[in-house]
Amino acid sequence: MLRSDELFPTYAPALTAPQTATHLRRMLWRSFPGVRFSVSRKHGRMLTVSWSGGPCEVEEATVAAPLLADYTTPERRRAQPVTVTRFGRTTHGTPLVDAIALRRR
Repeated sequence: MLRSDELFPTYAPALTAPQTATHLRRMLWRSFPGVRFSVSRKHGRMLTVSWSGGPCEVEEATVAAPLLADYTTPERRRAQPVTVTRFGRTTHGTPLVDAIALRRR
């Protein structure tokens, strides 16, 4: 017999694109201190990450990939919920990103 949480899984509310960009920027700063990153939203839920020097695209993609999806179980294809603080306001939610473009200058 299935439990109710298995029939109707509940997910954290979706984060906005600016909240997701803020979270990605902080993840990059923690992973690569001293490197300046620019994270911007281009179209809809697509983010673009630009930087010069520092990590190669593979290293940066390793940090950004968890925002795209979670493949720990076949039933769940969403990113893990995160907590983001932006302008002093803390929000808990699921980042929804269609694509993350990487541009090393």
